[in-house]
Amino acid sequence: MNESLSSDNAWLYSSLHHTQLPITLHFLMFSLCIQYLGDDDQAQELMPLVKDMKIIGNYSQTEMGHGSNVRGLMTTAKYDKKTKEFVINTPCAAAAKCWPGDLGVTSTHAAVFAQMEVDGTNYGPQCFVVPIRDPVSHAALPGIEVGDIGPKYGFDVKDNGYMILSDVRVPRRALLSRYIGVDAQGEVKM
Repeated sequence: MNESLSSDNAWLYSSLHHTQLPITLHFLMFSLCIQYLGDDDQAQELMPLVKDMKIIGNYSQTEMGHGSNVRGLMTTAKYDKKTKEFVINTPCAAAAKCWPGDLGVTSTHAAVFAQMEVDGTNYGPQCFVVPIRDPVSHAALPGIEVGDIGPKYGFDVKDNGYMILSDVRVPRRALLSRYIGVDAQGEVKM
């Protein structure tokens, strides 16, 4: 029988085989970021794509140099008022996203946590939905270096990876905006 892998039968497969899938964090973390950090319009737009696996995401918070200090994240997302976009950068090796599951070879999108800056003011770590690979060719998009960091001992199925972002531009609405948002003029709304 040729059946596509929907979110429902992915969970069934995982349960029946008592194993994790390489896309577990897509369901457990990426989708929850959209549900709980995205506003109603973002959730309505993105959740059908997540559930039908038209986009596959990961949770990209961990950096090489921050340990568990989330306030100390070094990745930046600076708002450009002229283009109404955020420009996301990992400014040094310690800021490289490292260890996120589902990132190495699987994900097409990432829930990227970065220090949000608007007009020189830092509004702390916020979550952005960032396309990282072409959905057809699966090649990394411009400004993104992404790859696999190899298997974990005893947990080979987990697709851990790294990501470096260099002047990656995303639309203003890539910021998940349930609790904080930026309007087209660059006014921060909390």
